[in-house]
Amino acid sequence: MVCAICHSHCESDIEQTFRIVIRDDYEALANIPCTARNRFNQISGLNFKADGRRYVVDVYRGHKTTLIGGDDWAKFKHDFDVGQGNVVVFDMTGRTAKAYVAGVEAEEQGGAAEEVVAVDEEEEVVNDDHGLEDALAFVNTRGFVFEDGEYAMMELILTIQHLYIGPPFVHRLTPTIIAGKLMKIPKKVAQPLNLDTEGVLGLCMGVGDVMQVAYHTDRDGRIVFNQAWGVFVAQNHLQVNDAVVFNFREINEEHINLVCVVNALRPAEP
Repeated sequence: MVCAICHSHCESDIEQTFRIVIRDDYEALANIPCTARNRFNQISGLNFKADGRRYVVDVYRGHKTTLIGGDDWAKFKHDFDVGQGNVVVFDMTGRTAKAYVAGVEAEEQGGAAEEVVAVDEEEEVVNDDHGLEDALAFVNTRGFVFEDGEYAMMELILTIQHLYIGPPFVHRLTPTIIAGKLMKIPKKVAQPLNLDTEGVLGLCMGVGDVMQVAYHTDRDGRIVFNQAWGVFVAQNHLQVNDAVVFNFREINEEHINLVCVVNALRPAEP
C-alpha cells in the first residue's frame, strides 16, 4: 500500500535501505519515505554515487515530510533517464550512499514488481566502499541491496576470507536460480581461480559436507553449475530472495581440488 504522506511503500523500507517512487516526469522534489526520515534530521544534503558518478542533492525538512531536490537531483534523473513509474533505491549501508534505478512500478497496476537493476553497465560490480579497509573487495550483482542484519553477517564472513581465493561473490537468489536450477559465478570471481573450461568442483554450505558439482564456462567467462546445483538448493532449503555469499578455497579430496563455500546471510533458526 502506498503511504498517503510520502507516496512510497514506506512500511517495507528501513533507514539503511529505502525506495523513492517517481510519480511525475517533471517533479523537482522527491519524498523520503517516512521510515527513513530520521536519518535526514541533521543534514542539509545527501551525497551518493550511481554508476561511479557522484551527486549531492539538497534535503528539505518539513513538518510531516522530508524532500530531496536541487540541481544534482535533476542531473541524476537526466543522466539515468529517470521518469514516471521508476523506483530509485538508496543503499545507505556504506561510507558513501549508493543509488540504483528499478523499472516501472507495477504493483498499483496489478502486475509484479520488476527486479531492481543497478545503473551500472556491467552485470557485476566490485564494491570496495563499505568500510572494510583491511578486507578484499567483494563482487555483487547489479541491484543488490543489503537488508536488515545482512551487512553485519557479511562483515563477519569477510573476517575469515584469508582462507579463500579471489573476491567473495554476494548475490540475492532469484527464481531462475532456485526453480530454474541455474547458477552462474561472475567472470571477476572466476578469473583468479584458474579453472579449466569445464570440470568438477566441490560445493558445501558453510562447514557442511562437500558434494560434487560439474561446471562449464560460458563464452562470457562466467562459471555455470550443472543440475547438481538444484539438489544442493533443496538439501539446504535455499529460497528466492535469500542473500548468499560464495567463496572458493582449495581442498584436498579425490577428484576435487577446489570447493565453493556458500553462506546464507540470514539468522540461524532457533
